[in-house]
Amino acid sequence: MDILIKALLITHVSAGFTSLGLFFIPMFARKGSKLHNTVGRWYTYGMWGVVITAVLLCVLRFAQGEQVVALFLGFLALLTSRPLYFGIAILKNKEEMSDRMLRIDILLCGALTVFSPVLLVFGFGLFGLEGHPLLIVFGALGMVITLPDLRNRLRGPRPKDYNWLGDHLSAMLTTAIAAFTAFFAFGGRKIFGDISGNLEVVIWIAPTLIGVAAIRFYKRRIRSGHKVT
Repeated sequence: MDILIKALLITHVSAGFTSLGLFFIPMFARKGSKLHNTVGRWYTYGMWGVVITAVLLCVLRFAQGEQVVALFLGFLALLTSRPLYFGIAILKNKEEMSDRMLRIDILLCGALTVFSPVLLVFGFGLFGLEGHPLLIVFGALGMVITLPDLRNRLRGPRPKDYNWLGDHLSAMLTTAIAAFTAFFAFGGRKIFGDISGNLEVVIWIAPTLIGVAAIRFYKRRIRSGHKVT
């Protein structure tokens, strides 16, 4: 089993690292260009690789009794898969969300809404459980990202402010938020040295702050009628 876990971990890290590198190309390339579409497709393939390996590692780690790691990997897979699915599905539903797309999105939103408080409970070490600040960060991140979307979805299947481009960019940026947060959480010590305390938390939440700012910037430009490049 150790060999299997090591192989999955190498694949997981390789897919994640490659995706993070590719992310910046469609991010800054002209939207709708061949470069944006081609590299963006490669990015999604890599991120699905991250999701699938995270699910498999979650199961194996849980079987080994490593609850914190298993919870984190399982939640990371769920948190990433929802915007990854939505961001691509919306390209085929530019006029309005299809019933199938809406049902799947509500299902994933509901799962995250349930999973996020569970992560917080484990993170704070309640009920005698092993606490970990990383679980708190991701539990809070899941609630911040998911609750507004779930509320909007349940209001009605066809929101009046439906904008496929804004929602596509928001979804893909959300996948990057999850990926960069995980990267800095696990690789931060190797990059920034031995860090701890408030500085470590700042590094963990920095991708969320930057990502949310980028999402608001793009949506504001779209609403004001400016061309998004």
